[in-house]
Amino acid sequence: MALKPLFETTRPLTMPILAAATMVNTYCRHNRNCHEQVPVRSLVEALGNKLQSECSASDDDLTVKAALTTLKALGNMGVMTQEVATSVLGCMETEEVEKSIRVAAAQAFRQAKCNRTTSEKLVNFAVNPEKPTEVRIAAYLEAVKCAEERDFEEIVFQISKEENTQVRAFILSHLLNLQQSDAPDKLHLRYLLTNIVIPRDFNADIRKYSRNIDLSYFSPSAGVGAGLESNIIYDAGSFVPRSIDFNITAALEGISMNIGEVGARFEGLEPVIEHLFGPKGYIQKASVGQIFSEIAKNVEKNGK
Repeated sequence: MALKPLFETTRPLTMPILAAATMVNTYCRHNRNCHEQVPVRSLVEALGNKLQSECSASDDDLTVKAALTTLKALGNMGVMTQEVATSVLGCMETEEVEKSIRVAAAQAFRQAKCNRTTSEKLVNFAVNPEKPTEVRIAAYLEAVKCAEERDFEEIVFQISKEENTQVRAFILSHLLNLQQSDAPDKLHLRYLLTNIVIPRDFNADIRKYSRNIDLSYFSPSAGVGAGLESNIIYDAGSFVPRSIDFNITAALEGISMNIGEVGARFEGLEPVIEHLFGPKGYIQKASVGQIFSEIAKNVEKNGK
């Protein structure tokens, strides 16, 4: 297949690789059994082979970027063989790997067909209190798309006694939003949650705690609707969100369409924010007069 050399290259060609993966996704949406076709599977395997060397403990910028590109390409493609899925899950579970890569590994399943083995592993990871907050939430978001009623029961049972306030707040807020959603693409999940009692005793302050926000409306009589969903995720002890994303959808005649999605991750800002706004930060200790005095001194100094 003409795209295979591009997927096999070790050169930093992020945009062409992601664009090519999207082309494969488009092809597969018009060819239902494309995931069984040898040329398509060979492309998935090419990315899987690269991931085995890229998903490592190295914090080298080029290695991290290469791993993120490969995982995002798999996510864009939406096709996953069981062998590659195992590699991706292994990448997500490896503690020595950069956290951004582990999050991307969980998100690589975002368009893949549901697989029971994969779903169970994602659920187990999401409810494991020893795993990192951001990776747990990413695993949960992918697991829930293919969840069965027993998965929801397990998630609610485990999260009901969860001590990580960030994970607890996000997952419970997301489940409550699912239970109340009238979006066509979420009706099945809403049905599965019908008889499940979801706790509401979580911290809902989005200035401090992770949260899923779902602002959607769908009119069954008119067959139209629109929605805005946002995930705000903090890490434990963080003063700023670790990641924020927005997803805009529209529905016409009961069919949901993704209009656009944008997201950002913030890393490395915590020390600066804590120094300024934390409990022992400069803003907490300095008087207003002192702050203005130091600003004036800096202006005078830099103006000379």
